Amino acid sequence: MQNRRVSFFEECLTLGRFLSQPEKEALYRYLLEKNRNTYKNQASVLLQDGFLKVNFANGEIQYGIQDNHVFYVARKIDSAEFTPALRQLKLNIPDFMKTHRLKYFFAQAEVDVMSNYPLPGANRQTEDGYGINAIPFYDLNYYSNGKGRALGLLKKIKSKDSEILTKLRTL
Repeated sequence: MQNRRVSFFEECLTLGRFLSQPEKEALYRYLLEKNRNTYKNQASVLLQDGFLKVNFANGEIQYGIQDNHVFYVARKIDSAEFTPALRQLKLNIPDFMKTHRLKYFFAQAEVDVMSNYPLPGANRQTEDGYGINAIPFYDLNYYSNGKGRALGLLKKIKSKDSEILTKLRTL
């Protein structure tokens, strides 16, 4: 029997609440790169049907559009209860920009779900609620710690790829 080397991304899928904030941010950026075409296709389906269901890590994500806002609810696979809609995004923008904005929303939702419903692994996970970042990674306020989008844009431009992101990109 031959042991297969586990990628850092596969390891992250099992870490859940043990993921650090820099790891979550790097995972968000990695997912945006890796799933660019998948997110584009998902956005088309969501915009056309108003509903989309996706499995990621050990969770199920259901996206919906209501009153020009996209939202998601999530649950652990094979669980009966969904979380309330904790994150939503306005879609009051021209149609050609909606797909682009939805890609960021999808990546954030997947990081949230990975943090809360990881694949089974060595670390025992507690089930004590559903945690998310108050400010999502796609909001420039994240980069300025809530001190404004202009400052956030400057800090985002100055930021470099983290070692974690580089590690995710390699096998």
